Amino acid sequence: MIICDPAKTVKMQSADSAIVCWGFNPKEGKIHFRDCVSNKFFPDRLYTETFEMADRYNARVIGVETTGLEEFIKQPITNEAKMRGCKAELVWLTARGGTNDEKGKALRIKGLIPYYRNGQITHNPAISGKLEQQLLSFPKSKLWDVMDAAAYVIELLEIGGRYFDAP
Repeated sequence: MIICDPAKTVKMQSADSAIVCWGFNPKEGKIHFRDCVSNKFFPDRLYTETFEMADRYNARVIGVETTGLEEFIKQPITNEAKMRGCKAELVWLTARGGTNDEKGKALRIKGLIPYYRNGQITHNPAISGKLEQQLLSFPKSKLWDVMDAAAYVIELLEIGGRYFDAP
């Protein structure tokens, strides 16, 4: 599955957009972080990167965070998918709010902790440097783009009714 978390702008002081790829193996009880790219992408480049990654990994699902962008991301992504003949299911992800003390991003990222503690998340060592750097400095990381995009995997699995099989 591919997860695209677009930044609202491409200004230098803005957050980066991130696109990540996860594999899900219910029989082994594993979620595998396979690939990621992050940068300040103009919209056309963001769409290209997203669908090229989906093609590379034969993704069945593409989740796109829409919060604050709604029709500015839904229509162009859907249009791009149709023009490319993309067979993957498009899922719109909405950032949830946090509490008074904590942002929604931090709560989303914390949702990965039980999976890491149980050894259910693995990483492709060739591309996981950015993710691991951000996670190791959480919650004080300067950049949150890759770990925030990666953390949407839990919501995407839940939306799709994807769970681990019994041993």
